[in-house]
Amino acid sequence: MAHLKSLREIDVSFNELESVPECLCVCTTLVKMNVSSNFADLRSLPRGLGNLEMLEELNIANNQIRFLPESFGMLSNLKVFKADQNPLEVPPMSVVEKEAQAVVQYMTEYVTRGSNAPLPRHPAVDNSMETDSVTRPLI
Repeated sequence: MAHLKSLREIDVSFNELESVPECLCVCTTLVKMNVSSNFADLRSLPRGLGNLEMLEELNIANNQIRFLPESFGMLSNLKVFKADQNPLEVPPMSVVEKEAQAVVQYMTEYVTRGSNAPLPRHPAVDNSMETDSVTRPLI
Protein backbone atom coordinates (compact mmCIF):
# COMPACT_ATOMS: atom_id res chain seq x y z
CA MET A 1 0.00 0.00 0.00
CA ALA A 2 3.01 2.33 0.22
CA HIS A 3 2.66 3.19 -3.47
CA LEU A 4 -0.93 4.37 -2.84
CA LYS A 5 0.04 7.23 -0.51
CA SER A 6 -1.33 9.82 -2.97
CA LEU A 7 -4.64 8.02 -3.66
CA ARG A 8 -7.48 10.56 -3.53
CA GLU A 9 -10.52 8.57 -4.62
CA ILE A 10 -11.60 4.93 -4.49
CA ASP A 11 -14.79 3.29 -5.73
CA VAL A 12 -15.24 -0.40 -4.95
CA SER A 13 -19.02 -0.44 -5.16
CA PHE A 14 -20.85 -3.48 -6.57
CA ASN A 15 -17.94 -5.84 -5.89
CA GLU A 16 -19.43 -8.21 -3.29
CA LEU A 17 -16.71 -7.20 -0.84
CA GLU A 18 -16.78 -8.94 2.52
CA SER A 19 -14.49 -6.34 4.12
CA VAL A 20 -12.59 -3.16 3.48
CA PRO A 21 -8.90 -3.83 4.13
CA GLU A 22 -7.52 -2.13 7.23
CA CYS A 23 -4.39 -1.24 5.25
CA LEU A 24 -6.49 1.14 3.15
CA CYS A 25 -6.64 3.39 6.21
CA VAL A 26 -3.02 4.46 5.65
CA CYS A 27 -4.10 6.34 2.50
CA THR A 28 -4.40 9.59 4.41
CA THR A 29 -4.82 11.63 1.20
CA LEU A 30 -8.10 9.84 0.40
CA VAL A 31 -10.90 12.38 -0.12
CA LYS A 32 -13.69 10.19 -1.51
CA MET A 33 -14.56 6.55 -0.75
CA ASN A 34 -17.45 4.57 -2.20
CA VAL A 35 -18.01 1.07 -0.80
CA SER A 36 -21.74 1.05 -1.53
CA SER A 37 -23.81 -1.82 -2.84
CA ASN A 38 -21.74 -4.75 -1.68
CA PHE A 39 -25.08 -5.96 -0.30
CA ALA A 40 -25.09 -8.88 2.12
CA ASP A 41 -21.35 -9.30 2.00
CA LEU A 42 -20.06 -6.08 3.60
CA ARG A 43 -20.88 -6.04 7.31
CA SER A 44 -18.28 -3.72 8.83
CA LEU A 45 -15.81 -0.94 8.15
CA PRO A 46 -12.16 -0.98 9.22
CA ARG A 47 -11.38 0.17 12.77
CA GLY A 48 -8.82 2.63 11.45
CA LEU A 49 -11.31 4.51 9.26
CA GLY A 50 -10.74 7.63 11.36
CA ASN A 51 -7.14 7.79 10.11
CA LEU A 52 -8.51 9.04 6.79
CA GLU A 53 -8.37 12.60 8.06
CA MET A 54 -8.83 14.17 4.59
CA LEU A 55 -11.97 12.13 3.81
CA GLU A 56 -14.82 14.38 2.66
CA GLU A 57 -17.22 11.89 1.08
CA LEU A 58 -18.09 8.39 2.27
CA ASN A 59 -20.78 6.21 0.69
CA ILE A 60 -21.57 2.95 2.50
CA ALA A 61 -25.17 2.61 1.24
CA ASN A 62 -26.76 -0.78 0.46
CA ASN A 63 -24.68 -3.00 2.73
CA GLN A 64 -25.22 -4.86 6.00
CA ILE A 65 -23.30 -2.53 8.32
CA ARG A 66 -24.74 -2.37 11.84
CA PHE A 67 -22.09 -0.31 13.67
CA LEU A 68 -19.70 2.42 12.60
CA PRO A 69 -16.17 2.07 13.95
CA GLU A 70 -15.36 4.17 17.02
CA SER A 71 -12.71 6.06 15.04
CA PHE A 72 -15.47 7.54 12.84
CA GLY A 73 -15.57 10.48 15.23
CA MET A 74 -12.15 11.55 13.93
CA LEU A 75 -13.44 12.30 10.40
CA SER A 76 -13.55 16.06 10.95
CA ASN A 77 -13.52 16.89 7.22
CA LEU A 78 -16.46 14.63 6.30
CA LYS A 79 -19.07 16.60 4.35
CA VAL A 80 -21.11 13.86 2.64
CA PHE A 81 -22.13 10.59 4.30
CA LYS A 82 -24.52 8.16 2.62
CA ALA A 83 -25.60 5.13 4.61
CA ASP A 84 -29.14 4.31 3.52
CA GLN A 85 -30.19 0.67 3.23
CA ASN A 86 -28.00 -0.53 6.12
CA PRO A 87 -29.33 -2.01 9.38
CA LEU A 88 -27.37 0.61 11.36
CA GLU A 89 -27.77 0.51 15.12
CA VAL A 90 -24.90 2.84 16.06
CA PRO A 91 -25.53 5.55 15.20
CA PRO A 92 -29.28 5.30 14.77
CA MET A 93 -30.72 6.23 11.39
CA SER A 94 -32.33 9.35 12.91
CA VAL A 95 -28.78 10.71 13.30
CA VAL A 96 -27.51 9.38 9.95
CA GLU A 97 -30.32 11.24 8.16
CA LYS A 98 -28.83 14.52 9.39
CA GLU A 99 -25.66 16.13 8.05
CA ALA A 100 -22.37 14.20 7.99
CA GLN A 101 -20.85 16.18 10.86
CA ALA A 102 -23.83 15.27 13.09
CA VAL A 103 -22.80 11.62 12.66
CA VAL A 104 -19.15 12.46 13.39
CA GLN A 105 -20.17 14.31 16.56
CA TYR A 106 -22.52 11.52 17.63
CA MET A 107 -19.73 8.94 17.31
CA THR A 108 -17.31 11.18 19.22
CA GLU A 109 -19.80 11.51 22.07
CA TYR A 110 -20.68 7.81 21.88
CA VAL A 111 -17.04 6.88 22.43
CA THR A 112 -16.40 9.55 25.08
CA ARG A 113 -19.45 8.78 27.20
CA GLY A 114 -20.04 5.13 26.43
CA SER A 115 -23.18 3.78 24.84
CA ASN A 116 -25.26 3.64 28.02
CA ALA A 117 -24.61 7.20 29.19
CA PRO A 118 -27.07 9.91 28.18
CA LEU A 119 -25.84 12.15 25.39
CA PRO A 120 -25.98 15.91 25.91
CA ARG A 121 -28.63 17.82 24.01
CA HIS A 122 -27.30 19.14 20.73
CA PRO A 123 -29.35 20.60 17.88
CA ALA A 124 -27.61 18.47 15.22
CA VAL A 125 -27.95 15.19 17.13
CA ASP A 126 -31.14 13.30 17.88
CA ASN A 127 -31.39 12.72 21.63
CA SER A 128 -33.32 9.48 21.30
CA MET A 129 -30.20 7.72 22.65
CA GLU A 130 -30.87 9.18 26.11
CA THR A 131 -32.73 6.10 27.22
CA ASP A 132 -31.11 3.67 24.82
CA SER A 133 -29.58 0.63 26.48
CA VAL A 134 -27.88 -0.91 23.49
CA THR A 135 -24.80 -2.84 24.56
CA ARG A 136 -21.70 -1.21 23.20
CA PRO A 137 -20.28 -3.32 20.37
CA LEU A 138 -16.62 -4.13 20.02
CA ILE A 139 -15.86 -1.97 17.00
